[in-house]
Amino acid sequence: MKKIRVLVADDCDEVRKNFVEMLRKISCIHIVGECNDGSELIGFLNKNRVDVIYMDILVKKVDAFDIMEPIKERFPYIKVFNFSSIEGCELEKTMRKYGSDGFISKYTTDEKVVISKLKSVGFKLD
Repeated sequence: MKKIRVLVADDCDEVRKNFVEMLRKISCIHIVGECNDGSELIGFLNKNRVDVIYMDILVKKVDAFDIMEPIKERFPYIKVFNFSSIEGCELEKTMRKYGSDGFISKYTTDEKVVISKLKSVGFKLD
């Protein structure tokens, strides 16, 4: 099975590392990199092949609201899932308007949720 190349972006080192460790347990995922915020994303994407980005919505520098459109314009094949400690359907609706492919809670996400979300955007994981 071809591995899904994943980039994780979050300005909180502990949250990012914990999320990456959880993703590493999923056999179909290969972590290709980590970024602190949106200011690092375009440069990374220009040099590396990425299938999925998990990106915190609100970070200190360039947040998801600022970087979603440039990512989707330059790399339309990349699926972007936003994750946040702020939950609610209004936030998810807003992020979809910016081009998000889905939302994941920092508090309730586990391997099953990640796999379900990947399947929801067309990845064949069986």
